[in-house]
Amino acid sequence: MTYLEISVTKRPDGRVRSHLSCTDSNGLGVCEISDTLLGFISNLTQKELELFSKLLLNPADRSPLESNAPDWSLDDTEVWIGRPPAQNGMVCVSNGLTPYCLEESGEQYFTTEQVVQAVDLWARHIKGVTEIGARETLGTVARVPMVGT
Repeated sequence: MTYLEISVTKRPDGRVRSHLSCTDSNGLGVCEISDTLLGFISNLTQKELELFSKLLLNPADRSPLESNAPDWSLDDTEVWIGRPPAQNGMVCVSNGLTPYCLEESGEQYFTTEQVVQAVDLWARHIKGVTEIGARETLGTVARVPMVGT
C-alpha cells in the first residue's frame, strides 16, 4: 500500500513550504511517484490545477493537437491523458530529469483515478493554505491511501 502525503515544514530561513509526496506503509518515500507525478502536480499554480483537473475529467474537450504532442507540459514534465502513449483511462507522465523516466520507455503510467485523487488532495490543501495561512498548517497535514495500490 502506498500513501499520498502532504507535509508542511518550516525552512531554516523561516519560510514555510508544503510538500506533496508518496510514502509506503512504513513511511518511507516512494521517489518513483513523488519525483515525477507529484512533483508535476505540486508545481502547478491554483489556476493550472483547476484547468488540469478539468482536462483529466473531460479529455475529449481538449483542443486538437498533433497526434504525439503531450496534453500538458510543465518544465521538463510532459503528460498525456487517455491517448497514446497512454491508453484510455490512463495518464502517462514523462520527465527526462528523473532516473525513473530514463529507463527503457522513459514514461510512467497512472490511472486517471490516481491522478485525480492527487490533484484533488493538493488543490484542497492549497485552498486551505490560502484561507488560513501556511504557518497554521505546520506538520503532516494529510496522509491518505493512494487508490489502486
